[in-house]
Amino acid sequence: MAEYFQNLTGINPLTIDQVELVSNSLNEITFINSSLLKDIKKVTSNVDFFIVNNISPQLEKVYNKENLKQFNLKDIKLEKYKNQEILVSFYFKEEYLKYRSSSIPILYKILKFNNNKFQLPIGLYQLVITDNNNNLIISKQINIE
Repeated sequence: MAEYFQNLTGINPLTIDQVELVSNSLNEITFINSSLLKDIKKVTSNVDFFIVNNISPQLEKVYNKENLKQFNLKDIKLEKYKNQEILVSFYFKEEYLKYRSSSIPILYKILKFNNNKFQLPIGLYQLVITDNNNNLIISKQINIE
């Protein structure tokens, strides 16, 4: 969008990415100048700044209580990651099928696996779990009923 805007107007807009970086920092919001990350190959976004957003999701403020259901994260593949940090991401299934890695999760958390429970709205999701080196552990569709 910023590139289109710049081509259309000749104005170089300030750009901020709040999707590329994930952290388990104690800060709710961390603002990072992209020049500090220019030599890190895993960071692929071409923006001016990054925001790491660790504001606790509160889906109950968006969805009615009767539309939220509990999901218990259990999978045999996760047993070897017990008490290790993993990144758990829930994407709307249709968005994930269309945009894949460009999708924005409805919920994601860095946590130590120990049969965790999540509250999610009723619907179809793509569950993606990666280890702390961004290696894929699980990617599967789930139905919250």
